[in-house]
Formats: sequence, C-alpha cells, structure tokens
Amino acid sequence: MGLYQRVRPKTFDEVVGNQAAISSLRKTVAAAPNGPHTFLFIGPSGCGKTTMGRILASEVGCDQFNIQEANGSNNRGIDDARELIKQANYAGMGGGNRCVIIDEVHGLTKDAQTCLLKALEDVPPYQYWILCTTDPQKILPTIKTRCDQIKVQPLNDDEMETLIERACEKGELPDPEDDVFFAIMDAAEGCPRKALVLLEKVNGMDSAEALKVIEGFTEESPESIELCRAIAGGDWGKASKLFIELTKGRPPSDAEGIRHMIAGYLKACLIKSNGSRADSFADALGFVNESVMYSFMPGLLFAVYNATKTIGSTGNRR
Repeated sequence: MGLYQRVRPKTFDEVVGNQAAISSLRKTVAAAPNGPHTFLFIGPSGCGKTTMGRILASEVGCDQFNIQEANGSNNRGIDDARELIKQANYAGMGGGNRCVIIDEVHGLTKDAQTCLLKALEDVPPYQYWILCTTDPQKILPTIKTRCDQIKVQPLNDDEMETLIERACEKGELPDPEDDVFFAIMDAAEGCPRKALVLLEKVNGMDSAEALKVIEGFTEESPESIELCRAIAGGDWGKASKLFIELTKGRPPSDAEGIRHMIAGYLKACLIKSNGSRADSFADALGFVNESVMYSFMPGLLFAVYNATKTIGSTGNRR
C-alpha cells in the first residue's frame, strides 16, 4: 500500500485544505437525512474528491459494506448504469444507508448518463449518490442540476507544507531536507497525491539524488518550454500558435498544470530581471497566478494573452 493510501484522511478534521468544501459538507451531514442526497465533486486529479466522498458517505451513516464504488472510465455503458441503479434500490445491509460513488463519471456514455437521471431525481431516503469528475464539461447539464456541486481546489503552499509534514509524521518517514521539501512542493503543483508519491519515492535518498528524481518527474516537453519562452519574449503571435499545438487533444483539466508551469517560468524570469523588465514580469505573473480549474483552456488562453501582451508592451516602450 502506497504512502498516499496509508495516510489518507478518514475524517473531515484530517483533511488539509479545501475548507470551504469541508464546511459545506459538514452542513450536509448536520442536515441529514433531510439534506441533499446527490453530489458532484469537481476538481483536478489527486486532490481529494473521492476521499471526501468516502468521508461524507461514512458521516451520513453508510458503513464500508454499504459503500459501492465504480469507475466511469471502465464501467461506462448503459448496462453498467442500470446495474448500479438496480443495486441502489435496496436498503443497506443491516438497515443502514447506502452510497454509490462513481469516480471519473464524465467517462460514462451519454446514454449511461441519461439512464442515471431518474435515479438522481427520485432518491430513496437511505440512498446517496456521489459523483466525481475532473472534466465537468462532459457531464450532462441535467445531471449537474440534480447534484449539490462541491468544488475541490489544489492546495496552496502553506497547505501543501502542512500536508507533507503530517504525512511524514503519520507515515513515520524522516523529514526531507529543505531543498527537497520545497522541490516536492513545486513539482506537486498543489496536488496532494503527487506530493505524497514523490515523498515516498525519494525517501532514503540523499539530497542530490532526490532532486534528480524530482526533476525527472517534472521534466517538461520542448513545446511547453517554447511556449514559456514566447510568453517571456512578449511574442503573442508565436505564443498563440504554440498554445494551440500544446493543448490540442488534451483534456480541459490539464489547463491547471500548464498554468503552474508557465507561472514557474515567469517567476524565474522575474528573479533574474531588473528595472522595467522586472515590473513587466511581475505584472504578467499576476495574470497566471489565478487558478483556471473552472475556466479550463479558455481561461488559460486569456491569462496567456494578458501575460504576453503585458511583457510585449514593456519591450516596445524600451
């Protein structure tokens, strides 16, 4: 069992970050059984959607034998949906509540999603549905309106620091050296699972070896580096073409990872610059510091445009 599984939170009190989501879920538990029974957790991969869903299921009275999990990418057809609905018609073992958790629910076919609509609308008092997705744009609007939506965000630096410290303590691992600690934080890009996988991977290594492993984990493609250079050069024409090439065919949820990479590059440029160039990099960095988890590629493109034009206009004045 991996570290991220061993230290996975079992209660809301143990969850690091996403306190707005946790607060909303606590209110749901307090209102049970009269609160909502259908939920849609939206957020990037590895940031705690399924974990929070499991905790919620437990808090509303579903024991482990009455929690059924399915993956929408593997069990995606209409027959799979019908089987889940059929099983959900029965009360839980021992008379307890039942919960169905569907991870990657956007992977269900349109027919399978349509099949779920009636079940999500007429939910028995003992039944809960928890849907998780990294790509809400692929989910039918009629499913979204039937669910209480919970948005899960990547962790900020302070939260990530707390997560790593707690994981070392709970997993009985030695604290990494400061340079390794902060390299893990940067590489994880706010994703708890990435941070914990890296923490376990470099456990027992010396600092130099650990940094090489982390660097290999985060190695960027030539296209992404070229995009960063075009932005830093204020060349919108080149940046726009590279943006289209880099994002073509990629899922919308990749936008947040690309944003982190651009922000890191501009941060390095800012540190090395001075004068008006420093001001332009600082202004540009402001545009890409905001999360695009819910605006996806359009939001990222707008941020890239503003950042590139800000740097370009400074260069023209010079």
